[in-house]
Amino acid sequence: MEKIKGLKAVEDIHLWSLDGKHQLFSMEAVINKSENAEAVRKKIERLLAKQQITHSTIELTKKDLKEKREQDFLA
Repeated sequence: MEKIKGLKAVEDIHLWSLDGKHQLFSMEAVINKSENAEAVRKKIERLLAKQQITHSTIELTKKDLKEKREQDFLA
């Protein structure tokens, strides 16, 4: 995922299976304010599909990376 343009940070990620056959995936990530969120989401979904992960929940937040670091520092 680190090669996906505009994806700056992954804050939370989960991968699990309920039946041992089908994988479920969820993530929260930060993208640049200037990026198209839907385009980034589709790139992530294509990457997941290559790993046979067809059900995912992807939450994207638009922030400048500097802004995110400042928030993390203050938290």
